[in-house]
Amino acid sequence: MSIKEMTTENENLSKMIKSTRISMKMTQEEFGKQFTPPAAKSIVSRWEKAQSVPSTDRLLKISQLSGYSVDELLYGTLQHAISELMLEAIRKVHSFFEGRSYNPTEFIEQASNTRENVFFQDMFDFVQFKENSYFGTPRVSRKIMDKNAKDITENEQKKIDDFFSKEYLAGCEYLYNRTYKICKKIGIRSYEKEKIMHILAREAELKFNDIERTDEGLVLYVTSELDELYASKIPSFIYSTNAEGENVRLGSEINTDLENKISDMIANLSEQIYYLIHEKD
Repeated sequence: MSIKEMTTENENLSKMIKSTRISMKMTQEEFGKQFTPPAAKSIVSRWEKAQSVPSTDRLLKISQLSGYSVDELLYGTLQHAISELMLEAIRKVHSFFEGRSYNPTEFIEQASNTRENVFFQDMFDFVQFKENSYFGTPRVSRKIMDKNAKDITENEQKKIDDFFSKEYLAGCEYLYNRTYKICKKIGIRSYEKEKIMHILAREAELKFNDIERTDEGLVLYVTSELDELYASKIPSFIYSTNAEGENVRLGSEINTDLENKISDMIANLSEQIYYLIHEKD
């Protein structure tokens, strides 16, 4: 563990200890008497200033007094970790593109290693979730939405901005709740930030592509991935575009017949999977 991580851990713990003591309406001296042997007022003060860490036995006692697990005392609650990660991702992505051209690759490639690269990719994917899902925010009149930008009044623009702002917040709340439930279900801890961020990104991808975890959702997810493989990933593996906008074949050693057969197999497989639950149609 790095010095920075140790400092963060101690700061989390100090806040939790002070919060627990205050909620119990105790002075530092009274709080110290809850332990065996008692902890002096000066020791409790050092805990709350993140200048020292309680022993294992005292940590367990603080856990009992506070109702939080030892992990939560050390690293914060899972709810707090998810909220902080969401805010961190939004701040980083928005500040990175402020005043510069929109190039997602530049944001992701600022990472210093492969592991961090995945983390930055997940951050970007979470922040860029689409607004094609409706979360119940009162809709803006179609008469306003269909107007040309130059014809929209200041008051109408405020209504439009308010709608999208509320939709964005509702989307974030949905992703927070989904991520929390999944993390709890599979036992992810509050300090496993990379795992939490990956779940946030994946849930954003599914929700804002209108894919639910149902039979139909599974079929839609698999066929959409196959379609992307067929229409985008394989062509980008074999071809590139030159300065004149013409396709240039990079994979000169790849047999054209093989390429076509694989593409046909993917297209056929996608169709077969689709009909697994749509045969009655």
